[in-house]
Amino acid sequence: MKTVSGIYSIEISDDSTYTPNSTDNINSYDLQYSYGGGWLHGNMSYTRTAVRVFDDSCQIRSAIICERGATIESYSSYVIKDSVLYIIAGTMVYALKIPELSIKWVYEYDTVCCLAIYNLEKDLLIHGELDIIRIDTEGRLKWRFGGRESWLNPGVQTEVTIENNQIKLIDFDSNEYVIDFDGNLKQDRKRRWKLF
Repeated sequence: MKTVSGIYSIEISDDSTYTPNSTDNINSYDLQYSYGGGWLHGNMSYTRTAVRVFDDSCQIRSAIICERGATIESYSSYVIKDSVLYIIAGTMVYALKIPELSIKWVYEYDTVCCLAIYNLEKDLLIHGELDIIRIDTEGRLKWRFGGRESWLNPGVQTEVTIENNQIKLIDFDSNEYVIDFDGNLKQDRKRRWKLF
């Protein structure tokens, strides 16, 4: 997937063929990041996110992020603000400066997996599997919200919707929650199960 930041275009993709520290990789990168280090411990479920920065059509910088946990690259896996790429990778969130892709900061926010990241006013909202988390652009935690179940719904429903100054959430069991931008619970509708 491609996006634009100022005069630069940025390409984000999965490089599932990449093995950290191997000399036999098909693709090479200027930088390799791995702060969670899941691949060091034989964890087979890890994210390999490739980031490439272009000036016109010429690539000027590249990085590969290898972290434990499975993240699928999509338009909700990154946010760009003020020449910084905020990108989820497994359990981690990276803040990379554009165009050099140097690390501004990197932190783990969910111990299972970060599923999405969104703009929320001047801050960022992280959709983790276990928690919904609001951070500022320096990576400082503002609040964390957990439900009765994980924030991964196997149905067709969207787990996180931001609208009308509130955040609507649906958990694994289809329980519905509404929280305000300060992380305060406003509504909690427990799903009533029907058997047969």
